Amino acid sequence: MTTKISMLELVELNISHIPQVVKLLKSTLPEEGFDDAEYLISLLTSGGFGKVYIIREYIVGVILAIDYKSFIYIAVISVDPFYQNRGVGKTMLEEIIISSSKDIWIKINQCNTASQSLFKKYNFTIKKKKDIPEPLKKSYRTKYYPYCRKYKEVYNLNNFDLYKEIIELQDKIRRLY
Repeated sequence: MTTKISMLELVELNISHIPQVVKLLKSTLPEEGFDDAEYLISLLTSGGFGKVYIIREYIVGVILAIDYKSFIYIAVISVDPFYQNRGVGKTMLEEIIISSSKDIWIKINQCNTASQSLFKKYNFTIKKKKDIPEPLKKSYRTKYYPYCRKYKEVYNLNNFDLYKEIIELQDKIRRLY
């Protein structure tokens, strides 16, 4: 599925996007060590999926997730600093929320208050270490907060209202360019 308005495009991540995505992740998440494409390719070929936000053929945002049987784990969400606070991350997150019928998990650095605020707006809550799903426990690090959005809480929002908000945000971004 592609969401396209004017020059903005939210498309499925594919192998051809990997070089630009690696470059984006190196610049926005240097502490995570995204220095080669192998991790991303292995993620895509082992149950992972992703979306990229493209403006004028330039990838300005990426969200990578893994679909476990009982939940979705957002492994990476990253936005080019120039496009931060313009609704790009929010749009990608909403795309995952709307398309998922499972709980959604993410780990957020304790110092990243902007991301924490964004995820809290969408009913993500900090969970205790004992509540972390087994596949995520081995990669748990103490400087990160585990957040979860329960599927049953997702539909407290009306999907149509959420869709209208997405379109309004995309219109605002389009007007900036």
